[in-house]
Amino acid sequence: MSSERKKSILVIDDEEDILNLLSEMISDWDYSVVVAQTLPAALIKINNQRFNVIVLDIMLKKISGIKILEQIRKNHMSMNHFTPIILHSGYISPDIVEEYKGEFDDALVKPAEMNLIRQKLTDWEDKRHSTTNSKLTYIQEYVRRKIQGRNKLTGS
Repeated sequence: MSSERKKSILVIDDEEDILNLLSEMISDWDYSVVVAQTLPAALIKINNQRFNVIVLDIMLKKISGIKILEQIRKNHMSMNHFTPIILHSGYISPDIVEEYKGEFDDALVKPAEMNLIRQKLTDWEDKRHSTTNSKLTYIQEYVRRKIQGRNKLTGS
């Protein structure tokens, strides 16, 4: 077995059968899979472990998956703030896509074909590193400009 660390995927879905199927299938593709069925369970996992990709059902029974999406994206200090999020739901309306298009990275309509799920995971876990680096560069540039602006005001 390779000494390389497995890439980790968080799957959030309230349907136990789907959660089990996705977990087993994704594990077979040599990923480490973490699952959550509720908002509190998802937030605990999101706040305590960095993931390469998050697969999120938006039609949860007790709370909208959009609430989880908003929680992840609004916390700029979260280790998963820039983690790619793939929406995975039986119905993804054009209104949701338009309203939240900057918040999620991709979408799959259930039932998605297994090879399509695998391709999306591979695509996004590869992009996570480069996306995070480009966003960090943006943040560093923003901070540098703020510091320069302060220095001009104070004469430093």
